[in-house]
Amino acid sequence: MKELILIHGTNLEKAKKALKEAAKCMNNDDLSITTLRLYTTRDDNTFAVRPNRLCDPWHFSILCDNLLSALENDKDAYIEAWFVLTVEYTMDEVPKYKKLYLSFDKEKCTTDIIDPKGNLYKMFEYEIEEDVEGIQIEMVGTGDYKPYPKMQFTPLPDGEGLFHVGPQSRKRKLSTIYQWSRLSEVIPSIIVLIIGAITIFSMIAIWDYSETLLPFSINFWVPFAVCVVIGFILAVEKIVLKIFNFWGRFILSTLAVAWVAGVLMVLVFSVNQWFESPEPIYGSGIVREMEARGGDEVNYNYKVDVFEPIEGNLDIRMYHDGSFSVNENVKVVLHRGFYGMYHAEKIEHREGDRLRWKSVF
Repeated sequence: MKELILIHGTNLEKAKKALKEAAKCMNNDDLSITTLRLYTTRDDNTFAVRPNRLCDPWHFSILCDNLLSALENDKDAYIEAWFVLTVEYTMDEVPKYKKLYLSFDKEKCTTDIIDPKGNLYKMFEYEIEEDVEGIQIEMVGTGDYKPYPKMQFTPLPDGEGLFHVGPQSRKRKLSTIYQWSRLSEVIPSIIVLIIGAITIFSMIAIWDYSETLLPFSINFWVPFAVCVVIGFILAVEKIVLKIFNFWGRFILSTLAVAWVAGVLMVLVFSVNQWFESPEPIYGSGIVREMEARGGDEVNYNYKVDVFEPIEGNLDIRMYHDGSFSVNENVKVVLHRGFYGMYHAEKIEHREGDRLRWKSVF
């Protein structure tokens, strides 16, 4: 959450009263802000205010103006604020994805926007038509930029610092119930657990795929490359959550595609293996490559070219059994899966001398 307002030069009761008045004045049901929360800081005369969500910068500006008006009679009180623009919001030449500093002059009733480079932007009101005014922002010079504060904020106990914005329509009540309930704390944890479970099952599904007898094989890097390409396309098209910049959308899109691909692999290859027939089917093949991984207890993986019952390629885990050699003719123990595809359980030595196989390539 990047939007922040600091109230200086007042006490807690006056800050609460001003924030309550400012929230009450924002009575448009279409506002992106539904609640405000007040925090104390280590300075007894400084308080922090945050909206409940990433909000429209124009609505954030309205909030600041209302709060400034509510503190009008408190001579020592003043506010300053920080917010971030994204591509969805237009404020003329004001830069995007930068923490912008808002400075307010109570006496002149002016608002200054200063970017991290020190460029100063001012808001000007103009009349669109009778009784209808617009706001224009122009760069007028330079100003003193104040960095986003690194402060410790402490919420007030028992919901004392929570203020509803405008009338409580059904939509706003549902939002408030979500905030007050444990769902706001539990749901993110559930999402993390689901994503973790999908990731684990996807890794298992990759092995189930490699041990499923198919007439083709795909290099290990190909699925990752496909996910990256699709993620790039989705990021360019801004299909996934436009609130992020390009790289944010690219990373999120790539991960989303990878999770979807993982779920599909689980539904196809893992389900095929979980519900396979118990009767073994014996095929024949030749060990093409052997991989030994691990430290004290070495795990052996074998790449096998299968000739029967159908031609195909397999990667078979034999764990600590390193008794097989490259070019050895082996017996492949298979099971027919739920979808009719053959899944390899293991390989066994054939009786007699081991046959040597020479590649024609």
